[in-house]
Amino acid sequence: MMDLTVHSLQYLLWIAGTLAAYWMCPPRARAWMLIGISALFLAIYSWDSLLALTGLALLGYFAVNMASSSSSRWGDAGLLGLAVIFLVYKSFISVEGAGIHQGFFLLGFSYYILRILHVMEDTRRGNLPQYSLEQYLRYLFFLPTLLVGPIHRFSEFLRDTGRVRWNGAMVSEGLERILYGYAKIVILANYLIVSKLSLLAGTPGPEHEALKAYFSCLLYGMNLYLQFAGFSDVAIGFSLCLGYRVMENFNWPFFQHNISEFWRSWHISLSSWCRDYIYMPVLAITRKPGFAAFCAMVGIGIWHELSLRYLLWGAYHGLGILVWQTWQGWKTRLPEIRHPLARWSLKVLSVLLTLHFVMLGFMLTKEETLMESWKGYQVLFSGVF
Repeated sequence: MMDLTVHSLQYLLWIAGTLAAYWMCPPRARAWMLIGISALFLAIYSWDSLLALTGLALLGYFAVNMASSSSSRWGDAGLLGLAVIFLVYKSFISVEGAGIHQGFFLLGFSYYILRILHVMEDTRRGNLPQYSLEQYLRYLFFLPTLLVGPIHRFSEFLRDTGRVRWNGAMVSEGLERILYGYAKIVILANYLIVSKLSLLAGTPGPEHEALKAYFSCLLYGMNLYLQFAGFSDVAIGFSLCLGYRVMENFNWPFFQHNISEFWRSWHISLSSWCRDYIYMPVLAITRKPGFAAFCAMVGIGIWHELSLRYLLWGAYHGLGILVWQTWQGWKTRLPEIRHPLARWSLKVLSVLLTLHFVMLGFMLTKEETLMESWKGYQVLFSGVF
């Protein structure tokens, strides 16, 4: 598999070439042309990803259509089969460890498998209008969101498909959004945080190891946010240039007042997917919001990596949401705070508490092993206890 990143010159050339070919192409041929460009992209950089996406897409499409024409067992089997494939693949990547460099790594797999499951389940629920195989493939083989999301929804994509027209203002907005994305990735993340602040954070002497560990968590979280938010900006801008508005993925997550608001603002397309397809079904069965939220967060952890450290990271956030939900019940028994300064101070405190809760959780995922994470926590809290 050839090396490719969203902020590489190669990917910029793909954006420019796709936009030129797309708008010069006759309107009736644009759908298959865009499918073809995405397929060519995968064939060049990862032919096994092309085979996997094609096979999984057809499996999902025909399983749902057979279910609608005969028995729902086909749909159930299709959903179960895709879920098993997802877990097996994640398990394989986790066992391989360095599998990204050594072998069977599929470009965008974690994103398009959730899109397929979303279409299958919403078709079964009757939440989607009738759609053709061409529309379905156009949604899955959509180059802007193929590599790193967002995990946009099929209904909105179908709506935009019927409205696609050349719109200079929309293209201008898209190009501006792409520029913002590259500024986050190249200037703020790669240059400011990785090249400058990370070196500065390592300068305190041995007597300040706890402070260095603290700054390491903060910079890791900020770099992760800026990189991923930048990738999302590029994808959203690229989509706008093609006439599509895909969902936002971040909304100032580090300025939210509680962990629940954080997850409504961080990787929104994933957290909303887990809300609809994990949280809501578990809540309907158990009638326990805390347990449902815990299951959704564990699901988010598994989506990232099928490993103990990510399971613990998901459980950590699930417990955080459970504690916050419990606090909401207790808070109603306390006297209301009316003084403006006190209310403002509590808001600032809640933002800082949420920020540090999230950042401390990153210690579980920033290190390669749980033992290294545990040592990191020991160093971090050595100046406290």
